[in-house]
Formats: sequence, structure tokens, C-alpha cells
Amino acid sequence: MPSVPAESMAVSQRPQLLKLNLNKFGPTMVLLAILLLGYGLRLYRLGDQNIWWDEGHAVWTARHSMREVTNITAHDVHPPLYLWMLHGANSHCATCP
Repeated sequence: MPSVPAESMAVSQRPQLLKLNLNKFGPTMVLLAILLLGYGLRLYRLGDQNIWWDEGHAVWTARHSMREVTNITAHDVHPPLYLWMLHGANSHCATCP
């Protein structure tokens, strides 16, 4: 059987060598790939960044008791909810030295 150039073949007759079945898992795999890429880019050289003053102050404040956190935020412009949540996270998770 002689070989026919692909340009002269009808679309339905062309071999489907590189056809990907994206109907089943395509959108999920694309979303997963984007999320993994974003996560990898977020973690890339994360330890090279310095801690800003407000982040250090938040960690310092959250290491106090809940009553002291409330008293400290009473003299601050920021509401205490974030620091209460950070205090809870610090008490349940190990902190880095």
C-alpha cells in the first residue's frame, strides 16, 4: 500500500498518534499542574527573605498569653483576631528557633 502524505488525507483518516484524551482527567491535571507550579515557585528561595518588622512583632506578640495578646493589641491599631489565631497556631505547632 503506497504511502499518502498527511496533507492530502481527510481529517478523520489521519493517524491519531498525538491525540490526548483530555475529556477524562484533563482539567483536573491542568489545575493540579498549575497548583504544583505555584507551590514550587512560592517555596523557591523562601528562606532567603528577611522577616519584616511587623511579622516579627506579630510572632513576638503571639508568644504571649491570650490575655497579654489582648492587652498588647489594645494599644495597637490592628484588631487582635489575627494574633489570637497566630497564638493558637503557635501553641499547637512546633515553632522554628
